[in-house]
This record gives sequence, C-alpha cells and structure tokens, in this order.
Amino acid sequence: MALHNTFKPFKKGQPLACPFFAAPQGLKLFYYRGLKEWKSERGYLRDTCLSAQDKFKTWLDYFKVRY
Repeated sequence: MALHNTFKPFKKGQPLACPFFAAPQGLKLFYYRGLKEWKSERGYLRDTCLSAQDKFKTWLDYFKVRY
C-alpha cells in the first residue's frame, strides 16, 4: 500500500472524501474548517489530511501491517 498526500479538489455538492479521513474523529472539525477555507487557505485541509495520514501510519505500525 503506497501512502501519499495527494487529493482531488472538491466540487460543490460532491461527497466529502479525503482518502485518509475515515477514522480520526478528533480531526473532523479541522477537516470541515479546511473545506470551508479552501479558497483562501489551502493549508488547513492539506495539514488535516496529512495528520490523518500520520495517525493511520501509526496504527499500521502498531498492528504490524506492511505497506
């Protein structure tokens, strides 16, 4: 499994889909803020997705899942 930090821009009415945003509930509000501020500050959403990616990597390492 290749980990990456790319994602597609969101279109109005499109379901929210950051590839690494399935579980970290604590990041949910930051994710929504990132969507809201996307046009003026893209760093919020990128950083939130990267934080979620880091959490998943930690979980994969803990459970010894190869990637």
